[in-house]
Amino acid sequence: AQWEFAARGGRKRTSTGYAGSNNFDEVGYNLSNCYRLPEGQTGMQFWPEEVGKKLPNELGLYDMSGNVAEVCLDWYDEYSGEDQVDPVGPDALPSDVPQKRICRGGGWNTNTSACRVSARAAFPVDKRNKLIGFRLVHPKLENVQ
Repeated sequence: AQWEFAARGGRKRTSTGYAGSNNFDEVGYNLSNCYRLPEGQTGMQFWPEEVGKKLPNELGLYDMSGNVAEVCLDWYDEYSGEDQVDPVGPDALPSDVPQKRICRGGGWNTNTSACRVSARAAFPVDKRNKLIGFRLVHPKLENVQ
């Protein structure tokens, strides 16, 4: 929920499908627009782009939609049918079910619908690959000069 709040622009939010725009090409990279010839390579490839080359969202955050999907701290579970404020999911998952974290934002290897701020996926915690990253977040500091 906190990732989605930030992607939607926090309290400055507007009603956009992607982080900062309804036009995905303004704010992100995915299968539709990141096919290129990387330096030193001989063939065209899909590849993540340097952060900050597209427009930021209302909070000044870049690449919340597309480029590299972001794994979140929350465990993946089905949504409940009740209204919630800042849901965090279960504290843990039973040991007999696959251990998966929430993954948000879509990436260079996904279709555009996976890059919507409302989209989410499950990421197995025992897997590692070049498709998933994470975003460091620091709490707001008071009286910092």
